[in-house]
Amino acid sequence: MNRIITFSLFSVSLIAPIIFLYSSFVVSPLEYLIHYTGHSALVALALVLLCSRLSMLNKYFDRKYIGLIAFIFISIHVLVYFYELDFDIKYLILEATSLLYLTIGYIAYILFLPLVFTSNEASKIYLKSYWFLLHKLIYIIIILS
Repeated sequence: MNRIITFSLFSVSLIAPIIFLYSSFVVSPLEYLIHYTGHSALVALALVLLCSRLSMLNKYFDRKYIGLIAFIFISIHVLVYFYELDFDIKYLILEATSLLYLTIGYIAYILFLPLVFTSNEASKIYLKSYWFLLHKLIYIIIILS
């Protein structure tokens, strides 16, 4: 049941920007998508932490799926940003090295990758106690975000 609620929340949060993109409220669609996906990822990360602290939320939400949803939003955020810059690698590297908030964001994104790839049960069995240590990276990612 909690996976259905989590998936429903994710579906609604993906449909909302599509509705606003075609309205007259949005002046710059790419900037809107960049901001919306970034904020949605932060909300999802905060919800992951809340679920671990408030056990009553575990009845309604699945933490693993919320974490994966946060990663999807972050990936869309990065892809739309790359698209806005026309995938110009030299310019991307120049911006990433000159703007501190972009450097920190890229570091947080790179730190998120091992969490995504080890979020399955096979990894949990294979890594044993290291899995819990690895997944404590979420706290560093949230601080960087």
